[in-house]
Amino acid sequence: MFQLFESVKIENGHVFAWDLHWNRMQHSARILWQDELRFPSLHADLLQFNAKGLFKCKIKYSQKNYSLEIHPYQKRKLKHLHIVEDNEIDYRLKFYNRTCFEKHTKTLSSHADILIVKDNLLTDTSYSNIVLWNGTEWHTPKWPLLCGTRREALLQKHLLVEKDITLRDLKFYTKISLINAMLDIGELELDIKQQIILP
Repeated sequence: MFQLFESVKIENGHVFAWDLHWNRMQHSARILWQDELRFPSLHADLLQFNAKGLFKCKIKYSQKNYSLEIHPYQKRKLKHLHIVEDNEIDYRLKFYNRTCFEKHTKTLSSHADILIVKDNLLTDTSYSNIVLWNGTEWHTPKWPLLCGTRREALLQKHLLVEKDITLRDLKFYTKISLINAMLDIGELELDIKQQIILP
């Protein structure tokens, strides 16, 4: 039974942001099992996959074992984000069990997702961190549900500013971009006024 997973971008045999993924996996292991992972061949297993094209690799893992699933990646066609308030949601680790999201998304179409508000602050969608454009700079919530690897990389490059962002603050932004291991800024954008549905 795998408790956690990690999604990794592989393009033309290149494994992206591996150090950030591995650090997060080790951080999760220390929290969940009070121990470090010992997967000496994991990175080599990923490097062996050198097919041409863009792929998403899901690393499912427990304390002692892991399994890889690799599939061609296609960007989701997203048209709307529905605001959902959930003050009890907790997804600090990338758990394989995602019922905390699925209870909110099960009635949505494949072209819609949720944007979760917790304690009056914007956090994440069901599968990504978010960044918002105010005409000058990109802001990202200071307290996401999960600290993503892409978010961390962009913060390290000083391309994002962390902010506490409320629903009322949305009027200060024009667009929202979803970011995760597979998505960089600008690859999946929505118009704030037209494509975010308030509760």
